[in-house]
Amino acid sequence: MNRITVINERTHKILGDRIIWANHFYTRLKGLLGKKELNKGEGICLIPCSSVHTFFMKIPLDVIFVKKKAEGKYQVIRWKEGITSGKVIFSKGADAVLELPTGTISRSHTMEGDIIRLLPSDKLPSV
Repeated sequence: MNRITVINERTHKILGDRIIWANHFYTRLKGLLGKKELNKGEGICLIPCSSVHTFFMKIPLDVIFVKKKAEGKYQVIRWKEGITSGKVIFSKGADAVLELPTGTISRSHTMEGDIIRLLPSDKLPSV
């Protein structure tokens, strides 16, 4: 399973450095189901994806919807913090969705319009 690092270009904050790259049917289908906790730096990037649900989830999530702008660069088009179990959330026009531990959005000061970079976890740039 491939992992990526996600960096907010405006704030230079790392949103996660152990993000599962879920670009196949099975990894998107399974998502984070069954996870009992999500530590800082962990999460999943569902691609392609424009909607998520939290049915049967045991942990709340921060969710970021992004639109592809260039190779490895995505623009935040919508975000929601602390999504609890039993919810459905979507964003028209999203190419991918990041599911992250609650508090990630506020700690990284991520906002709509920010550009985030998705890169292999072993290729951290200097910021």
